[in-house]
Amino acid sequence: MEEAINPDTADLALYRAGYERSADKRTVSPIPGADVRAADRALGRLHSRTHRRVYATVHRRLPGTDPQIIEGAFLDALYRRSFDYDSTGGATFATWLSSVVGNAVSNALRDAARAEARAERDALREEKERGGDDDEMRDLIRATLDALDDADALTRDLAARILAPALGGRPEPRRAIEQRHGLTPKALRVAETRVRERLAAGAKAVSLGFNR
Repeated sequence: MEEAINPDTADLALYRAGYERSADKRTVSPIPGADVRAADRALGRLHSRTHRRVYATVHRRLPGTDPQIIEGAFLDALYRRSFDYDSTGGATFATWLSSVVGNAVSNALRDAARAEARAERDALREEKERGGDDDEMRDLIRATLDALDDADALTRDLAARILAPALGGRPEPRRAIEQRHGLTPKALRVAETRVRERLAAGAKAVSLGFNR
């Protein structure tokens, strides 16, 4: 009795017959003279068969992650890192792919958090080097915050985060605000931009009142 052909393994073979990865594993390019169309169709079938499963697995592992981050990691794993898959390792291609994408997303989120923490530390250090704001500026900032008394909880949380360095405090991490309000990173960035605009307008109005 003939052994059933695994469609993922077969399509990976077709894909690898049409494309090759560079020695440094950073780029993938067509093999001269190869049937690239067949390779592209095979890659498309692999995408269709694994896309939903990989996304579901990564979302369970890292809930609330921006879908764009997962999409980028998924395409990179499928197009470039799939050359590392070895069916003799015991794991199915979809299981292996889910692990690779999950690790890549986790690393990307950790790197982003570290970059944000560095930026916040740099902002605080620059604030200390300048000697901080004078009393009048601090009064202006507090008055701007007070003007948001009627705002929703998200707006006040974001305003407090944005103005924390100017008041000598440490900004609350974005991820904590995302989890508290059930937002994705992208939705929070949009909301933060709107709050910055509102604060700028409020600061201008308060400043005019101070100068009268």
